[in-house]
Amino acid sequence: MTTPLTTPSPIRDDRGTVMMLTLGLVPIIAGLIAVGTDAAVLFTQRRALAADAESAVLAAAQAADLEALYTSRQIDSLPLDCRAARAIVDQRLTKPNLRQQASGVTVADFRCTATSVSLRVRSRVELPFASHFGVDPTVDVATDAAASSPLR
Repeated sequence: MTTPLTTPSPIRDDRGTVMMLTLGLVPIIAGLIAVGTDAAVLFTQRRALAADAESAVLAAAQAADLEALYTSRQIDSLPLDCRAARAIVDQRLTKPNLRQQASGVTVADFRCTATSVSLRVRSRVELPFASHFGVDPTVDVATDAAASSPLR
């Protein structure tokens, strides 16, 4: 009679281990997706606000001061009408907003000289998942834009 070299070990029951790992990973993956979504919304809204501000400031930089333009004998730059430039900025930034999350676009700072226009724009953005983590879902976003007279 021969004896086996190794004794058989008792059979281990590993059933349910994969389910426990899955249940542990699902909340982590869901949290990462939520944070990634909030970051993407914040980034795209800031980029859209920057595009609106750049559009407004470029249009405002073309608001010529016609009286100074026609009465000046020598023109080395296009003189800007600051009142008209501000009106253009206000008109461009207060148009109906097509973006759902951004609201309350305001001009925080507007500066106009004879040859340049600059502004700082603020907006509030609603983050879709921030409230689930106990964070205030509204975030302030700001951007700057500047342009100078096209004729120099």
